[in-house]
Amino acid sequence: MNTTGTDIDIQQIKPYSGAAEAGDGEFSIRWFNAGKYDYAVWSVPLYDPADPEEELDYNGWGDLSEQCPITKTFGVGEGFLVSPTANAPSLVFPNPLYTAGE
Repeated sequence: MNTTGTDIDIQQIKPYSGAAEAGDGEFSIRWFNAGKYDYAVWSVPLYDPADPEEELDYNGWGDLSEQCPITKTFGVGEGFLVSPTANAPSLVFPNPLYTAGE
């Protein structure tokens, strides 16, 4: 559940396996949307939606079929389920009370 007090873009949530960023497919996430569940998987790397054969230069949450970036914002209090297969799994969320340089 998003308990940060502010909306969070799914791409701001970073999964880790121990001290390293998670590998491809080591985490999945799902949420309830209009009477059904939507899913995303951690993709290393993501693929370009305009050309699903083209790798993007970053990792993130992608759709299950082509691993293209998912667009989703979790509102305050909105729930989601994370399923890790990683070793010593953890999630990192942005801190809404901290601004770099202040």
